[in-house]
Amino acid sequence: MLPRLPQLLSLFGGECLQIAGNWWKRLAQHGAGTPRKNCGQEKRFDLHPPIVRVKVGLRSSKLVGMMIGQVAKESGLAASAIRYYEQVGVLPKPIRVSGRRQYHPSILERLALLERAKACGFSLAEMRQLFYGFREGTPPSERWRILARRKIAELDELAGKIAATKELLQRPCACKDFAECGRRIFAKKRAGRERS
Repeated sequence: MLPRLPQLLSLFGGECLQIAGNWWKRLAQHGAGTPRKNCGQEKRFDLHPPIVRVKVGLRSSKLVGMMIGQVAKESGLAASAIRYYEQVGVLPKPIRVSGRRQYHPSILERLALLERAKACGFSLAEMRQLFYGFREGTPPSERWRILARRKIAELDELAGKIAATKELLQRPCACKDFAECGRRIFAKKRAGRERS
């Protein structure tokens, strides 16, 4: 299956693209359906020309984007992790050429950001929210600040639980057997309930 023309155009990154009869250039200058005089005749440029021949001044290897193996190698992630990120919706779906994923080089920047978010303890749902959970036009710094504030509050709560657990672990045990330990723990628990 061949990719659609807009998908191909996004891969060229501003490279020279020639289309039969300079139709694309005229369309860009005058817009679709715009009348134009030519030697006393009026022509219309429609969005559906009878034949569009694409001639690209690139080798076929540059026509397609990066393959998943190349993305994995450059990002330091496993290809399965990249596919998983697509599946859960934190990476956009790539175009496919002959059934193979083709990525724009900017995918490396998105993966670097995902790895930073993962290192900061963000869940996949929070990563999805970072990219897609805000109004369009919200700057990345604002998105990060809002999510980071929530994450810091979670970490503070977790730090309190860790400190309490550490205190329990550091208490010496003077019990002779587990039954005695159980009786002491249960008695403290009952006394705490009676006080409240």
